[in-house]
Formats: sequence, structure tokens, C-alpha cells
Amino acid sequence: MYFCISDQSSQPATEQPQPTEQPQPTEQPQPTEQPQPTEQPQPTEQPQPTEAPQPPAGPSDPDAQSYLDAHNAARAQYHANPLTWSDELATLAKQWTGGCKFEHSGGSLSSDGYGENLAAGTGDYKTTDAVAGWMAEAPDYDPSNPQPSHFTQVVWKGSSEVGCAWTECPAVANAPFYSAKFHSCMYRAPGNFIGNFPENVEV
Repeated sequence: MYFCISDQSSQPATEQPQPTEQPQPTEQPQPTEQPQPTEQPQPTEQPQPTEAPQPPAGPSDPDAQSYLDAHNAARAQYHANPLTWSDELATLAKQWTGGCKFEHSGGSLSSDGYGENLAAGTGDYKTTDAVAGWMAEAPDYDPSNPQPSHFTQVVWKGSSEVGCAWTECPAVANAPFYSAKFHSCMYRAPGNFIGNFPENVEV
């Protein structure tokens, strides 16, 4: 049995390699501070739309609306502003036609003053027929010699309100017929003032 023993002392000693220095870790860059978000501007409140002014309400009675529409259609032809409806004047007109007397009230129903047009007709004499009869006087108007008429009151620029009514009369005093519809329209401000025709009646 053989044993083989190595004699390490007899072996030339080799220098153990020196450990190389490990490279020093480089410092990690510090994270830069993130910029703080700036505050967002608060939205400004949108202005609320204002409600447009509503035109004046028309009368609820169909006849009243018919009177008003007929007047304003006629006035538009002569460059006069539209009238608005007056319940007060309509009440005065109804009061007057209820007497079934075909003559002007002469301002006796109100101290505030008003203009007045009257018409009467038999059968189906409508509100529009009354206004059409007054407007039929337009060709007779002479600007060089203006005279008051139903036509001039209808288109009078200084008037701003109208109220009308009619009554079925078994007989109309001062009228050449019986059983007629008696119409009255009253105006404020009143028209047909002598000397004021050029600025109030445009033809």
C-alpha cells in the first residue's frame, strides 16, 4: 500500500493575488424635488342670461284681440306704433254702447280724457268691419287741410292705448236702423287736435 504525501513545503510559494480594490459605488443622484402643482384658477361664474322683457299681454277676449289687431294693422301702414289694450277704456266703451244711443259721449265718462270712434251696423257687423269703416275715410284726408275723422284717430301717433266694446241693441237712437251692433273704441291719449296733425298723421 503506497501512500503519496505531498510535501508542500518543498513547493515554491506563489504570492497570493492581492484582492483588487472594489470600485466605490458612485453616489446615487438625489431625486430632484418635483415642482409643486400650481393652483388651477377657479372658473369664473358665467353671467346668468337676463330674461328678455315680455311684450304686453293681449286681451283674453277674442273680440278685444280682433279690435286690437285691426287697429295695429292699420297703424302700421301709416308708420304709427302699435297700440296696447286698455281694460279701463274697454269698460267705458261697454258702458257707453250699453245705452244704445248713437252719439259721442263727449268725454263725460272719465276726467282723464279719451278719444272716441263709434260705428253701428246690422246683421253680422264684426269688430273688423267697424275698424274697416273708419279706415275707409283715409282717401279723404288732405294733409294741406287736415280735418279730424275716424281715420285720423285710428292712426294718430300720439295715442298709445285703445279699449273697445260692442252691444247688440234692439234699436239704436240717432241711427237709421233697428236691431244693430253698436261699436265704440276709446283712445288714450286722445287724438284729432287741430294744429297737431303733421306730426301725428303720416300719409
